[in-house]
Amino acid sequence: MNIWECAGTFAFVHDFSDGPVTILKVLAESNFKNTTVCALISMMVVWFYYRMLSLPQLIYETITLCRDSIDWPHHLTYTFGFLMSILCMMHYYWFY
Repeated sequence: MNIWECAGTFAFVHDFSDGPVTILKVLAESNFKNTTVCALISMMVVWFYYRMLSLPQLIYETITLCRDSIDWPHHLTYTFGFLMSILCMMHYYWFY
């Protein structure tokens, strides 16, 4: 495993929840209030699942389980995990 595989996985998990956010921004400026509420609920569910549950699990697995199979120095693995954990904490703050 190399840095591109890890980065691609993190980017997918992180950016997948941006789709409902964009749809919600478009619908918020329209007169479709029921559709906007449905989009808000779907955005919150997707955001919670991908950014609150999947991302921390992925960070944990990268730091602990994949540590020996990654082709970069171990100190970079811990730095990467630390920075991704800070991103995860910001997501908890924004969701709250």
